[in-house]
Amino acid sequence: MATISDAQHYLLYFLVCYLSTLLLRSLFNKNSTKPIRSLFNKYSTKPTPQLHPPPSPPALPVICHLHHLTTAHQAISFQNLSTKYGPLLNLRLGASRMLLVSSASMATEIFKT
Repeated sequence: MATISDAQHYLLYFLVCYLSTLLLRSLFNKNSTKPIRSLFNKYSTKPTPQLHPPPSPPALPVICHLHHLTTAHQAISFQNLSTKYGPLLNLRLGASRMLLVSSASMATEIFKT
């Protein structure tokens, strides 16, 4: 009777983990054309609407929109940005995103929904 050695156990464990990772990746990859993803999308009940983000000023690669906040008072910088781009702005500050709302009517509409 043949027994499985520890190396074979580790190899089997690695293969199972690798195959399950590939399966999960194909399920959740949006750009994938794999049959599993297309089968999942086929039986989806609602199509997801395409939402467009609010406008944002040009950003630099690492610091994103921090270069727009160069004045000593951030309120003045935010006011200048809102007069140029509108009452709703999408800003990236480092790794985090920020939604800048600069009008009271827009803020009440956001908090209602």
